[in-house]
Amino acid sequence: MTDFSALGHAFSVHFSIALLITSVIAYFISFVSDKYVIKYQSRLIARWMLWFGAAVALISVVFGLYAYSSVAHDDMSHHLLNQHRNIALFGVLLVIILTLWSLVLFKDDKEEKAGFILVHLIASAALLYVTWSGTLLVYQYGVGVSHLPDSQSHNHRTYKKLTNGKDFFSIIEDLISR
Repeated sequence: MTDFSALGHAFSVHFSIALLITSVIAYFISFVSDKYVIKYQSRLIARWMLWFGAAVALISVVFGLYAYSSVAHDDMSHHLLNQHRNIALFGVLLVIILTLWSLVLFKDDKEEKAGFILVHLIASAALLYVTWSGTLLVYQYGVGVSHLPDSQSHNHRTYKKLTNGKDFFSIIEDLISR
């Protein structure tokens, strides 16, 4: 189940981050636009992206909390793993608050104002930091990686050996001929 939780977490996190960043960009466009059509359509897109992003973020939290307790990690990665979890929970809490806030505004047929967009920017910054720390956990510490290849078993010729004073087209020809 560990592999499934790590895979589910990775998939859902990337999906929710994309939706939530699209939402904040669309809200910003609706806030600064003078044209009614752009303002209206951007706000419509932003709301849908926020609502879907919040739903997928909740799924990410479930997978992430399970992965947190089941994925093997060492002492060096433990601190970053805790920080990743804590800031993610803070960011998702902000996203839930934003979602409820936007639903109330939608129900009352009101526009989101600067304060709403500011909170959305803070939530997005927190989630981008969480994305960065998650990337470090996987690619720097190897958390959740089940097998690392033996990099000594296969070597490509280095770029310097490959070029040896050749022009661009000769290099491309050489690469294609392999």
